[in-house]
Formats: sequence, C-alpha cells, structure tokens
Amino acid sequence: RNGTARQCPQTSTSAPAAATAITSPTTSYAANLFRLFLAAMIKTFETSNHDKEVATIETKDPVANAKSFIHAYYYRPELTVRHVADHAGVSPPHLSVLFRKRHQTTVRQTIVATRLKKARELLQRGRHSVKEVSFLTGWNNPLYFSKCFKKAFGYSPSTTLEMRCEEYQ
Repeated sequence: RNGTARQCPQTSTSAPAAATAITSPTTSYAANLFRLFLAAMIKTFETSNHDKEVATIETKDPVANAKSFIHAYYYRPELTVRHVADHAGVSPPHLSVLFRKRHQTTVRQTIVATRLKKARELLQRGRHSVKEVSFLTGWNNPLYFSKCFKKAFGYSPSTTLEMRCEEYQ
C-alpha cells in the first residue's frame, strides 16, 4: 500500500534484475528514480520495433489510425487527443466526432482505458510496484492512477498485486 511491490515467486523474468528489484522503505530516492528510469528504458527498448511498425502502417481511415496510434503509444504521458489527431491527419474536433460515432466513446476515454488495461496486465505479472506500473503506462501521478484504476475495475491496483501474491501461497 505504500507503493512498494511484494516479493512473489516469478514464473519467468525477461527484464534485468535492476528493473524488477523489490523496493524497500530504506531505498533512497535516487535509487528509486534510477529503477524507474531503467524500467522505462526497458519498456522503450521492447516497444521500439513495434512503434516503427505501427508508425508506418497507416490507412485512409483516421479512426483506425488513431486507435492503432493509441495502442502503440499509450505509455507516453504526453499523449493527448491533439497528438492522436495529428497522427490521424484530422483536427481534434473532427476526430472526436468520427471516433464517438464509431466507438461510442471519446478518444480520451480510449487512451485512459488502454492505459488501465495495460496497467492491469503488468500488475497481474507481479514484476513491478503500483508506482512503477503507473509510470510505465503513461500516468504522471500514481495516486490519480490508483483512483482511476479502482473506479474502472472496482478494486485497487495494490489488490491486484495482493491477489497475485496469494496465488503462490
């Protein structure tokens, strides 16, 4: 509950130990920042080839382009409706109208839903703390992330980690 991950058995680890190390209350602020930086770099490295593929796959459909762009770049905190619309080649208001007609939701709601879905997947793997997951999925504020997560799923992100740990006990 204090932003630290519980130590659970892991089935497999693909990331370096520095990025998945368990934090303790005595870990220095600089060490935590370094760990978050390493985790973000790993995420960037893992998705760099995927990003290049997505960035080159464009259709004449601005909504499809927008949706693929959101799924490719959800982890970037600076992702906004304007960025998505620029990539889709239309104005933000026009994209919003097209998007709502097709998906009955807004572009912003889709960005948030995508981030929350990916965050839940990361938490279920049990390799990162709630704070790390919030930053890895594009949230600037872990407390706001937790509030949105609980509103969307009905339980807190830390509960997801606890359920993961209970599977191994």
